[in-house]
Amino acid sequence: MCLKYLNTNVFFQDIVSWQVILQDLEGILESEKPITATSLPFQTWSRLQLEHTQESLPRDIFHPEDVPVADLAYWDMANKANKYGDVIEDSFEIDPDTSLLLLGTCHAALKTDPVDIFLASVMASFKKVFSDRSFAPAIFNEGHGREPWSKSNIDLSHSVGCK
Repeated sequence: MCLKYLNTNVFFQDIVSWQVILQDLEGILESEKPITATSLPFQTWSRLQLEHTQESLPRDIFHPEDVPVADLAYWDMANKANKYGDVIEDSFEIDPDTSLLLLGTCHAALKTDPVDIFLASVMASFKKVFSDRSFAPAIFNEGHGREPWSKSNIDLSHSVGCK
């Protein structure tokens, strides 16, 4: 669901936008004054991203044709509906000390983020559990898309918009 934010033509549906809007609403309700944000408008951010990628990123960075086709027969899903409602879910909890290790300074040596550790763990677990598989499944990881490519004056702390 996309909703209209104030009187702009910007639509949003991501959690970061919701956080910005809720912070603005809270500020308005507490101070009874409109919030004056200094961050870039979403349209400007989108244009800057396009220009940056066209100027600096290699053209062959992503090859969707290299992604292996899912072997649905292996999962007994060939010719069957694959709906979110049919998902079987399992979960576990990590104790606070282990969480601190995963979220703390352990990432400095390899310059990783916690998500890198989590994805590597999923891949290692998959390979261990499904050892008969010749390759691991493709993982597509997407961030919230607000990471500036330089330490410039790009401020996205109050930008709102769909990714």
